[in-house]
This record gives sequence, C-alpha cells and structure tokens, in this order.
Amino acid sequence: MRKGRQMLASVLLALQVPTAAFEVRSPAFGNLTYQLDVVAGLLPWENPAAYKALWDKEFLATAEDKAALDSWRRARAVRQPARKPGGVNFPLEDLSVRNDPDNAARGAGFEASDPTDYAGRMKPLVGDKQSEELLRVANRFWPKFCAWWDKEAKAPSEVFREKMAKLLERPKITDTVAQFMAFYKPERAAKGPLKFVMLFKPGSATGDSSGQQLGPYSVVQFRAGEDPNQRVDIVLHELCHYLYNSGPLSAHARLQQDFLDSKQPGAIPCFNLLDEALATALGNGVLVSRLMKPEGFAQYLAAPMSFYGRPDIDGAAKATFGWIRDWLASGKSLFAPGFAESYITAARQRLGADLERPMAYFSRMFLIQDKAFGPAPLMSVRNELSVASLSASMTDFQGTEAASSLKANPNMPTLVLVTPQHASRVEALGLGIKKPLSPGVFCAWRNRWTPAVVIVAGSQTEADRLVAELARMPDFKAFKG
Repeated sequence: MRKGRQMLASVLLALQVPTAAFEVRSPAFGNLTYQLDVVAGLLPWENPAAYKALWDKEFLATAEDKAALDSWRRARAVRQPARKPGGVNFPLEDLSVRNDPDNAARGAGFEASDPTDYAGRMKPLVGDKQSEELLRVANRFWPKFCAWWDKEAKAPSEVFREKMAKLLERPKITDTVAQFMAFYKPERAAKGPLKFVMLFKPGSATGDSSGQQLGPYSVVQFRAGEDPNQRVDIVLHELCHYLYNSGPLSAHARLQQDFLDSKQPGAIPCFNLLDEALATALGNGVLVSRLMKPEGFAQYLAAPMSFYGRPDIDGAAKATFGWIRDWLASGKSLFAPGFAESYITAARQRLGADLERPMAYFSRMFLIQDKAFGPAPLMSVRNELSVASLSASMTDFQGTEAASSLKANPNMPTLVLVTPQHASRVEALGLGIKKPLSPGVFCAWRNRWTPAVVIVAGSQTEADRLVAELARMPDFKAFKG
C-alpha cells in the first residue's frame, strides 16, 4: 500500500496537482438561512413542506412571523445578473457562469456568523434595500433559532461534523480525491480548501437526507445518529460536480466539440449524462470500491440502481467505472485525447435503446415556464426528469427574453410549460411547433441532436401529470407533433 501511495504521489507531483485540503463545518447561521430558503420555496430541489412541522411549531407562531417569511422570500428573489467571462464558445453547454448569484447568496449564509455579517455579505448581491430587509428578518428569527439549535441540533451536529472531518482525513480518501483532482484539472479548487457544509435535519423534517453542490460548497444533510461512513460517497459525489465545473473552460469547449464530432449514435445523450455519470462512477464507484471489501463491493456493483436511482445514469456510471480506474491510475485527465469516444462506446454498449428516451436528453435542459403556473412545476420537472443541470425562465410569452435565451443556447434541450391561453404564443419562440392549442405533449427538433418539448396544461396538477408522462416515454415517436 505504501509503494502504491508513493507512485500516486509521484504522478500527482509530475502533473502539478495540489493535494486535497478540507474544511468541514456545520454553521448554525448557515442552517438558519438554508431552512429559511426551503420554507420560503426558494430551492427548486427541496419540498417547502420539508421543515413545515418544525417551523410551524418553533418559528411561525404569529402573523408577524409569517409576514417576515414573505419578506424574506421577496428580498431573496432579487439578485444581480451572473457575470460571464467572454472568449470561449461552448457548443453544447455554457459552463462560463462561475459566479452564480444564487449560489453566492447561499454561500453568504454558510460563511456568515450572524445577521449583521450576513447582511454585509448580501449587500453586493441584492442591494441596500434588500440587504436591510434580510437583516430585519434574520434578526427576528435568529434568537429563536439559536435556542432551538442549542437544545436539539448543536450536539449531534458537532458529533457528525467531527466524525466527517476525521473520515475525510483517511489516506484512502485523500489519495482518491487527489486522483479526482488530477482527472478534472480544477482551476478554482486549487486556490483554497474544499468546503463541506453539514446541514442538520430534525426528526420532524420530511424527505430523505440529501446532498447538493452549491457552487464551491458540498452540502450534506444529516439526521441525528447518522454515520458519516454511510454519507461519504454522497459527499464526494457532490464534490465531483464542483471539480467538473471548475475545469479549464477552453478544455471543456474542446471536449464538447469531441461529442458533437462523434459519429456514434447517442453521442449527445451520452454528453447530457456525462457530469452525473462521472460523479457517480467516481464518488459511488471508485471511492466505494476502495473502502469496501471486494466481495461486498461486487454485490453492490451487481445490484440494479445501486450507484444511482435512475437507470440511465446508473448504467452510464457503471459502464464508465469499468474502464475509468485505469484512466485515473495512468494520470490521464477528462480532457485527454480519446476520452469522449471511450466514454460513448462504453455507455452505448451498456444502455442501448435507453439513450433514445427523452429523459436521457433532458438530463440537462432549458425550461421556459408560464408564469401562470407559479414556481411549483419546477419541483416536478426536477424530480420526474431527474434533471442534473437546469436553467429556467418564467414568462408570460409576451416579451422577447425567452426567445433570446433560446437563440443563445441552440444546442440545449428545451421544455416549455404553457397554459392553453398562452399556447398560441409558443410559435414565436421558433421551435418549429405550430400553435399547439390542445392540452398534451408536443415535440420538435431544434437541430439534429436537440429536442424541444412543449407541454400544454390547464393547471399545475395537469402539468405535473404530463411531465411524469414525458419521463416515462420510451422514445420520441410517442409525441403528438
């Protein structure tokens, strides 16, 4: 083992890849701001009802408390536009937005120690008026939250945080993360420690404990008594998403062109699965194979959807796991010649016709949603289609913003959710769908590899049903148009 570690260290030194340094925290104020965002319905991947029992009991006792939550929702909805560096043309997916204002706002909560600190961090993001309103709301809830935190959450949070920090220091994990960094070639991750934020989930909260990558923050939810050993694969899976998005922009653009230039069928759906398949193959495959006994891992590998709870991503990840270990051991990166063809070939052999399912195309997508639905359908779109990368635009279909966004992203699979009263306006988007006035699911192709689907629904419930129907379709032949 020592000889193997010495060889790995030599490879990483030759590649000038920094070793991994970790910062593991469970900040009380960061937990408050995250819960506020959830309860206010500001996080598309979280059910606003998840913390309802806790907040109804502890923090929303009066009409003034509920009004303060509404104020938080309005103030947090204001944001500065994302900053994009120029000079790189991405043929498939624009990865240049590296200062996403939503993630920056959540990061302000994770980094702040109290309401005043938070307001100062938010001021450049939302402006003077909104930062003052956020300060007022945070000051209202912070004392009550501190009392609850000290009573119920502080002790289990510190236990989990300390165990996770010690776990991440294990050589098998630090060496594996160093290999991951050599593979992804992250530019931003080399400038400081990798940040892990632990969020306590009380017993009354509904839903599973999950993980998310929010900009540079690997966010992991946990409940009292949970074992970090059972969560470390999720932690490093999420970290892989950050490393992927931190790679050199020009190298990512060339990699995307490799997928476009491939003559293999299914190359574009393979690309759409790439980020999630790699995070799964590495975090849930390579890492776990080094932590489990061989016989136990063999059973884990053979079990259906043991890597990921979606068949195409599970299959693509397991196909990648079969050859990526030798790629890592040789010090090759994601951007090395031949990577795209090796990945596509393995994924096609494993997935076959599943690559023609609409879900395979919509793993990354652009959503244009009728304002009449409100924000709720975002949740069903994310959940039913298991979307890994989502850009969304809320519109009444009267302006040109949605059409301009489509024009700027010609190779992004697109889903339009529209009410019947606005359906005739969809034609102006230039998707090739002519006035789909009746409720249903309609399809056209923006180009030979990019589908556009329009769902016409008279209510949120009907929209949710049709999104679920889209997720179950075996191919694009079942569409109306």
